[in-house]
Amino acid sequence: MFKHVSLWKAVFAATAWAWVAAERPAIAAPGSEHVVIENETITFRWGATDEDMALLDDHPKTKTVVIGGLEPSDGPESPLAPFAITDVGFAHLARCPKLERLYISSSHPLQVTDDGLKVLRQLKALRVVEIMQQPFTDVGMAHLSESVQLEELWLDFNHHLGDGALRAAGGLPQLRVLRFYDAPITDAGIAHIKDLKELEDLQLGRSQVADNGLHTIGTFKKLKTLDLQYTPVTDAGLVHLKPLHLRWLCLRHTAITGKSLAALTGMTEMDYLILDATQVDDASLTQLARMKKLRSLDLSETQVTEAGLAKLAPFQELTDLKLNGLPITDRGIPALLALKNLRSLEMNKSQVTQAGFKRLAAAGVQRINIQE
Repeated sequence: MFKHVSLWKAVFAATAWAWVAAERPAIAAPGSEHVVIENETITFRWGATDEDMALLDDHPKTKTVVIGGLEPSDGPESPLAPFAITDVGFAHLARCPKLERLYISSSHPLQVTDDGLKVLRQLKALRVVEIMQQPFTDVGMAHLSESVQLEELWLDFNHHLGDGALRAAGGLPQLRVLRFYDAPITDAGIAHIKDLKELEDLQLGRSQVADNGLHTIGTFKKLKTLDLQYTPVTDAGLVHLKPLHLRWLCLRHTAITGKSLAALTGMTEMDYLILDATQVDDASLTQLARMKKLRSLDLSETQVTEAGLAKLAPFQELTDLKLNGLPITDRGIPALLALKNLRSLEMNKSQVTQAGFKRLAAAGVQRINIQE
């Protein structure tokens, strides 16, 4: 899911368009090829300007505003030209008092400054804010501190944000979703959100959050989704997660070993567990045996061997399994055939033969990725 950062960005950019797709066919706004109005949703496509944003004045019942989306980039080597939307155009959001969702998902940066974000203070119905890959800093995020009704805050790929943004988020008691993927936040920032007891989804991948931060995270009793990939967390920190009942956990490219999996044994509702590029080994898989509802498991580039595959037997709900880069041969096929619901299997750089893969396909595995 997160293997390629470009894909991860695309997933977030697509979020805004999901709202658009659910509505009626697009209707271009009169006089503008860059604005689409659909029921209570207005989308400002690449090329929109401050003048286009002024159309919001005529649509006070708007509930969703999308700026950008999946527009083409200028090319892999060219700097992305900015959107021609400035503080002046952004200020027209104030004319939409019923606005509930704001998505800024453009790969092109806006020309809105930190000061321009102060308009968000006036939007008392706002529930969801997604600001992705924009040049805002902690100063701008401070304007969100009064949006106490906010339930979801997505701030991924914003490299200028830091612990100050978490200070602002810490004053939003209704937050259920908080995402800071690829932002340089630290344990000090996590301390600012210690009172967010409604959190269900926390994304901290590629941050600097370490073991001390997990002590705070372990107190979020409603947390179901946690992303810690590419962070400096260790076995010592993972112990703090023991009280949680997670359903989705990503520990990709962390320093954890099989020893720390003991902290996860009580997470019997786990659906997705991503452990690739960790030091998890055969013996430690026993710690996961109670996760009988597990549907997706990634053990790629771990210390797991062919002998460990037999320990996957408890996972009879498993539909997706990734074993890339592991020393597995045809002798491991019987253990995989025992997973009766398996439908997707990645075994790139394995030693399994074509005959072995044919056995898996005949058993009902529908998608098998193989690379030498």
